[in-house]
Amino acid sequence: MDDTRQLGFTLIELVVALAVAAVLLGIGVPSFMSVMQNSRISAQYNQAARSLYLARSEAVKSSDFVVVCARASESSRQCGGNDDWTNGWIVFVDVDSSQGANATVGDGDTILSLESAVTGGNTVRAMASRSNGAAPSAVAHIRYHPRGDADWTGGSLVVCDARRGAASSLALNVKLTGAIQPARPATKGGIPLDAFNKPIDYCEVSA
Repeated sequence: MDDTRQLGFTLIELVVALAVAAVLLGIGVPSFMSVMQNSRISAQYNQAARSLYLARSEAVKSSDFVVVCARASESSRQCGGNDDWTNGWIVFVDVDSSQGANATVGDGDTILSLESAVTGGNTVRAMASRSNGAAPSAVAHIRYHPRGDADWTGGSLVVCDARRGAASSLALNVKLTGAIQPARPATKGGIPLDAFNKPIDYCEVSA
């Protein structure tokens, strides 16, 4: 008589294995998502930092005005408005040295960098004060002078984490001298402080 037995899982073993797998997934997936979100916003922050450092160094090196401005659209090679930073941004040499309220890429200007749109639902905004005593407001560009200083008395380029809110958002603070510094966290809630020592609590979780 052939008493060879078929090997396999019993129903109970299968149920236990599925239960263990469900627990591991429940623990691992949120952790993995958090790692991905941290990686994404860090990359976007570094992208913004590189652009600001590039603009400042090129302004000093070329003795020209260099502008970092929001892109009008994801495929545009022209500056947009205050709410267009999420489309990406442009770094260009502003050869006509325009000092107006708006920034425009002219025919004789040299584009140094075209940065792509931010992903993952995150948003970018710039807040600045253009003159002493002026209240901070949203702006569409920052212009560096040939000496390396900025055309605002203070400002911040903020990358907002759309899924986790202000405490997970990051900011770059730019002083009148043009110096670029990472925002330090506030004591309460760990929310970063902008260039005006105010928490960036306008970075809210999107619906």
